[in-house]
Amino acid sequence: FGFNAMEFDTAVRHKAPFVCFVANNGGWGMCKHGQGIQFGYDHLLATELGERSYHEVARALGGYGEAVTSAEELPRAIDRALSSDRPACLNVATDPKSFSAATALLASMASA
Repeated sequence: FGFNAMEFDTAVRHKAPFVCFVANNGGWGMCKHGQGIQFGYDHLLATELGERSYHEVARALGGYGEAVTSAEELPRAIDRALSSDRPACLNVATDPKSFSAATALLASMASA
């Protein structure tokens, strides 16, 4: 989302409804875990972001935005986003300690 947030402006202007899901782990997750795997988690550089209200960016640009803090909330949040008939951002809080197998694989390839 950090690289493409302003595309919500384009989508609103062109009335192009869609739902964007941000798996928000409070950081640049792939970078954070890649660095942690390669160099150790005590040597992270510029990967922690803290809480960010990405859904508010979508709202400010005329889209629909909602924060989702639990898996139980997600189905109703998706319904509301789809019903809005606008570009929508669901800012879904995720576990900052979890990462994909792809991240682990890429980090191990880089250190080889």
